[in-house]
Amino acid sequence: TLARSFALYEEVVRAPGPLSRRQRELLAVVTSRANGSTTLHAHLEDLRAEVHDLEAPERERWLAALADDWRGATLEPLERALCAF
Repeated sequence: TLARSFALYEEVVRAPGPLSRRQRELLAVVTSRANGSTTLHAHLEDLRAEVHDLEAPERERWLAALADDWRGATLEPLERALCAF
């Protein structure tokens, strides 16, 4: 059901683990884009809330680049490796 799917998503994204919430949402954005998923925009909103190191205009450009193709976005080496995996 939808409720179960959402509960699983919340558990995966918020559970303690080696990846930060930002990294998990980054992967959700990249995966949603690759799959042509309708959840892309929801994941972009969640990622937007986790990006604290960029000012609004730069953050929006970065998010737009991710939504288009992560390879064109400025990423830290670890983020790039996660996306490529």
